[in-house]
Amino acid sequence: MIAVEHRYADKYEVQLANGEVFKAAPAIATDAISLRNYAAFGGPPDSIRAITDRVLDKITALVPAATAGQVRSAILTRPLTIAASVIGPQAVAAIGPNPDQQLLALRALAVNDLLTARRLLDSLAASRATHAPGEITMDITYQLAWLRAQVGDSATAARLLDNALRGISAAPLTMLESPVLIASLVRAMMLRSELTAKMNDQRVATFWGECRDPPLGARRA
Repeated sequence: MIAVEHRYADKYEVQLANGEVFKAAPAIATDAISLRNYAAFGGPPDSIRAITDRVLDKITALVPAATAGQVRSAILTRPLTIAASVIGPQAVAAIGPNPDQQLLALRALAVNDLLTARRLLDSLAASRATHAPGEITMDITYQLAWLRAQVGDSATAARLLDNALRGISAAPLTMLESPVLIASLVRAMMLRSELTAKMNDQRVATFWGECRDPPLGARRA
């Protein structure tokens, strides 16, 4: 899959914070594509870190200093956010300031400020209260559920995953075209299994671990 995407590295583009579209040099694009895929599938951690370092070095060497910061943020923020569950939140926190509440929560988690992280997650949940679970993509749901678990709110993490996974049959077929969303679906099921195992509900853990529909008991988690 990565090899196929590398063939189109000369078309790789990202949108900068100022609204401009930046077309990355193939040397940057190939590593950016690799990073996106390794992050989506959860590792290996050493590979994610090594590719991130290469992207940073190449941006420094190939991108004008005036735009390098925006390019770093545009290329690295999403994959390092997704990868936080395997390499920790410090890498995405180091990219630079960002007003997004989820990223602010990750920054708080990176310095072990769990109260601030949880407050930010509560604020984000309140702002999205009118959204149906199916309106939030699986990668975002997985990241938020993982964050909730990290701040000690496993019950909310479980509810987030239950709501999203029960509604998966209504997801658009275009989801199957996105490696990130497919990988996030699998990781969401795995996380739900881990959470139920920690809650000592082995029956539900087995269902999620085998990627089946959950029994009715899961709805009370």
